[in-house]
Amino acid sequence: MAQRAAPADLVFLPYPRSIERREGEPGCVIDLATRLLIGGQAGAETMFAAGTVRDAIRETVGIEVPITPLVAAAGDRPIRLVLQGRDDGGADAAGPVTEDFGAEGYVLTVGAGGVTVVAATEAGLYYGAQTLIQVIQQAGRRLPALRIADAPVLPNRGLMLDASRSKVPTRETLEKLVRRLSHYKYNQLQLYIEHTFASREHPSIAPDVGGLTPNDLLHLDALCRQHHIDLVPNWQSLGHQRTMLENPRYAHLAETDWRWSFASTSDEAFETVEEIYADLLPNFSSKYFNIDADEPWDMGLGVSKARTDEIGAGRVYIEHIRRLHEIVSRHGRTMMMWADVFWHYPELVGELPDDIVLLDWWYEPKERYDTVGKLQGRRFYVCPGTGAWLSLFPRVERAIVNVQGFVRDGVAAGAEGMLMTDWGDYGHFTMFENTWYLYLWVAECGWNGAQTPIEDYDVAVSRLFYRDLSGRLVAAMRALGEAIAPLDGDVRTNMVTGAMFWGDPLDRRATKVMPPERMAAIRDAAEAIFPLLDGVRDPAIRHELGFSAFHLTVLAERYETFTALVEVLDAARSGGAPTGATVMALDDVLARLEAQRRQIPVLSEEFLERWHGHARHSEVGVSLDRFARQADQYRHAMAWVRQQRDRAAGGGEVSGIDAYDSGGYLGIMDEVAIWVGKLADVVGLENLSPDIRGYIEASRGELES
Repeated sequence: MAQRAAPADLVFLPYPRSIERREGEPGCVIDLATRLLIGGQAGAETMFAAGTVRDAIRETVGIEVPITPLVAAAGDRPIRLVLQGRDDGGADAAGPVTEDFGAEGYVLTVGAGGVTVVAATEAGLYYGAQTLIQVIQQAGRRLPALRIADAPVLPNRGLMLDASRSKVPTRETLEKLVRRLSHYKYNQLQLYIEHTFASREHPSIAPDVGGLTPNDLLHLDALCRQHHIDLVPNWQSLGHQRTMLENPRYAHLAETDWRWSFASTSDEAFETVEEIYADLLPNFSSKYFNIDADEPWDMGLGVSKARTDEIGAGRVYIEHIRRLHEIVSRHGRTMMMWADVFWHYPELVGELPDDIVLLDWWYEPKERYDTVGKLQGRRFYVCPGTGAWLSLFPRVERAIVNVQGFVRDGVAAGAEGMLMTDWGDYGHFTMFENTWYLYLWVAECGWNGAQTPIEDYDVAVSRLFYRDLSGRLVAAMRALGEAIAPLDGDVRTNMVTGAMFWGDPLDRRATKVMPPERMAAIRDAAEAIFPLLDGVRDPAIRHELGFSAFHLTVLAERYETFTALVEVLDAARSGGAPTGATVMALDDVLARLEAQRRQIPVLSEEFLERWHGHARHSEVGVSLDRFARQADQYRHAMAWVRQQRDRAAGGGEVSGIDAYDSGGYLGIMDEVAIWVGKLADVVGLENLSPDIRGYIEASRGELES
């Protein structure tokens, strides 16, 4: 890698490819003589880039700098934005941008003659302006002499935000997201949509979810274009359509009675999909379209079973994809799709149309991401994940390794992009602002090919994003992520905090999936967040981070109450505790359970308030219903504990925790296990892929235990 050392006390995010110190040379001072100069032929895009610099100077220095044509008068302190081939007369101070820096490259020079940003494209000019803003934010009005030459390693750097699993972002949230992503040099955004597009042609798909309207998408598309972000349309076109296919109007389009995938041999299913495409796609200017088509677990096992028996499941999938490709091509788009089905049928990858962009996803740390090798020679992205789903806080440490390793291996294998995925399975209850640390780590890795040490990134994100010179906040967030999901933990137990929070308070499986020392580490890490919140400038980040930390301390208290109950019951049953002590201990447990029960509606109310801070009301009821059912379950659990207490007081024998009957209460993962288990009942366990079959068998064993 080229020189990475920045002038003293300057950091960048993402770090430029080459930074040349010019120690001993005079820099540039910003004062009332400063002018932002753009070419006489400059249009709205250059003006917008100049406006972001002007706004940063106003915020940091307190000076309103005018934007004027690219002619510096005597006494001016010019900041020039120069587009090669249009404004070449203003480029003298910087020199040309060489071809090595590609379409998004730029050169930024600061010296006695002023500041010059030169680029070959408007996107490069905008990114150079964003780097200049970071210099201004740190140096104030006295900018040091330097020369930066920069360009990304990966040409496509995107985020995919789940806008279907109960949570649909507000327009204001999406606007804030776009502005931030573009500053850190993302250039692609996707909103994952199953049923949350308010289709005019098919309004009954899901009429009451606060879906994204055509006007919402047109507005967002225009904002993205202004910020050099490609808003790629995304609509799930095979599986994952449970909500739509459970609607009686569309149930006949389903492959099986499990209501998950579109029937691959149903002409009407494809006609309906095309009608939705025709409603969705005109709202986007992107040349791409992600049809998803991942995890089609019941594909070819119902309506299309005869075709599967004839040619095999893999070729049924290829036929389905080819039909979608024809539709997408008629709409003038380049198709994107997830690559996971080809893990089971690698020999069929070569039968796909060459222009399809395959999205290779994996969300856990690995030594090597070997799937990228199977995609060499094809167009593909690597797609890591935040690890925020099913968790009260993102699984930060595991995501750091996942992102860096996947991007590294993808670059080596010829990936043309990366797409960070932020899923919201089973309710999307993770607070939105808690994911920025990982969003920006992806920005760093995508720009620099995963070559930046995490220690350098931590310094940069602390100073530039969190505005924390000490670095303590980022260190505390990483410690919390490590406590929740340590690198040496297994996948399933690393995803339990959300499920445990809404679980039965006396679920005997708790200590099996979460050892006491790990829960103690979670509590300690969560409590370490609280003293740091006062220094967090952004109120949304401060409030949501604080709420998540509080959530985790509540979970820890519930866990500790459960383990205390188990100890009391075990001691009483072994004869190791006198009756009076057992009664007192059970009274203490009952008091703790009652306090927790009374806390549930308060937590539910604040959860709703935090939700409305960044999302439409939409399907928040999924989580609110969990709060309400859990409050009822606390009464059931307390009745059982009270029964044991009364037995002890009367000199009788208490029961062990294994005798507790939840009364049919189901936690999140129980609901999932039963639902997925129904798939086996519908199509036959033997017809499912080994990974799904293994999950069903393991889940059934857990339910029976």
